[in-house]
Amino acid sequence: MGNYKYTLKEAVLKPKDVDPALLKRLEAKYGPVDMQRDFFDDDLETYFKTTDIDSETGKISHDIIKLPSFGDALKKMSDAAKALKGLMGTEDGRSDKTISDVADELKKVFNKYRTHLRKN
Repeated sequence: MGNYKYTLKEAVLKPKDVDPALLKRLEAKYGPVDMQRDFFDDDLETYFKTTDIDSETGKISHDIIKLPSFGDALKKMSDAAKALKGLMGTEDGRSDKTISDVADELKKVFNKYRTHLRKN
């Protein structure tokens, strides 16, 4: 056997390692969380919910549930705000009242969302 440069790590989280508030929201939407057999990927983007256990073979089946990524949404909103700010730096952007209004609204929504994430 050769020497390997990389080592594999278990890239899953068990429910005991996840914020109880998230578990509560998941239970409200998808039913009880199986603390032994359910799991999450390490960046909490996917929830693997146990749906069936074969009593003869022990095979476990899961539903794959994509979870919302609040950080990804914040990044996309930030990119949109930067793009509008760049547009507002042009003569056409400054003279277009609608673009100016949209840029102001987006800035307010972005700040409201960012504040919500910081507090919650």
